[in-house]
Amino acid sequence: MTNETPSDFEIRMKHERTLLRYSIARERSDLETMLQIMEDAETDPELQSRIMEFEDVYLREEEALAEAEQPISGIVSDLKAMGLKPVEIANTLQIDASVLGKLDLRLIDPATIPQRLINHLALVMERATGQIQAYLALPPTLAPAAMYKARRRPAVSSAIELGRESFTDAVETSAMDDDLKQFWLE
Repeated sequence: MTNETPSDFEIRMKHERTLLRYSIARERSDLETMLQIMEDAETDPELQSRIMEFEDVYLREEEALAEAEQPISGIVSDLKAMGLKPVEIANTLQIDASVLGKLDLRLIDPATIPQRLINHLALVMERATGQIQAYLALPPTLAPAAMYKARRRPAVSSAIELGRESFTDAVETSAMDDDLKQFWLE
């Protein structure tokens, strides 16, 4: 049993129905209905507050979707844009700089990368895990700041692409301490 009086319950249900109508109008871009509901809410501060909360959540979701649609340009470059330094990134992810660099250049076979690292990377980058997986599945790339004797940057050969290193090999050849290696190789 609840302590709500029937009138409180009726008011709450009326608000819920109005919010549903508002939500449907919002999805359909029905400005006329939205404005009418907002005008009606001017005399009901509680309803007005709930509409504003709805709008706030709706706008945050739209912003998140718009941001999520932006492709990852690079793990290190995107995190640098967020104000993180490569050393901080590696420490946060509990990997060393060589593994981070290989992930950034997509030199590690994505099928061998532990899901917990992908999840942690998605959390740090504020991206969906699917976006991280899609980025890591792209063809390998060469270091953008490297100097080459050729007039233009060489392309990654398909032999290199096919011979991506496993995550296990990347960890074993890294400078990580033994405890951290064991953590990632379990």
